[in-house]
Amino acid sequence: MTLNATRCLLPLLFATFFTTAASSQDYYSGKTEIACYGEVYKISRASKGLYLSNKKNHLIDELRYKVGSNPVRYYTYATGMGTPAGIDYDKYDEIVRKVFTDEEIEKYSRYGFIIIKYCVDTQTGRTLEVKFITWYKKGVTGNPYNAIPIEKFYELEKFLKAEMVCYLSDELKKEKQSHGYATTHLF
Repeated sequence: MTLNATRCLLPLLFATFFTTAASSQDYYSGKTEIACYGEVYKISRASKGLYLSNKKNHLIDELRYKVGSNPVRYYTYATGMGTPAGIDYDKYDEIVRKVFTDEEIEKYSRYGFIIIKYCVDTQTGRTLEVKFITWYKKGVTGNPYNAIPIEKFYELEKFLKAEMVCYLSDELKKEKQSHGYATTHLF
């Protein structure tokens, strides 16, 4: 290859590399939905974060009710009524490490946090629905969590629904709610 050919090729290679790298690092900006393996996820934003949840979710942001109460007594997550379910943190850590490498966990935990909100069956403790909420620290520009591919969230949701069973306290069982909640940080 001649020197002139190399001079012409180098800028093209750099432009291709940086365009590809930059565009592949933000999966969510400018979108309201994103699809992965047949599932569609809703995307909504906050001033310093991102909300991501499966479009099929119908319980996680709705009222929950007390079974057998007459008249029906409703609880909401926002009011803090009711008792949250507990998390098996060893199992949770095992699931997270199926999806994220140690390097990814270390990298992403520096920027802020990702909260996972669970909707659980109050009879079995099984995870019914999952919602991801990203929030980054003051001084961090952009949303660094936009670089996490949707496939990671899809896999995490799949494993949590298949394997995560939350602890139901006696207080939660006594409340006899239609569904309950639990929350934890991703990293």
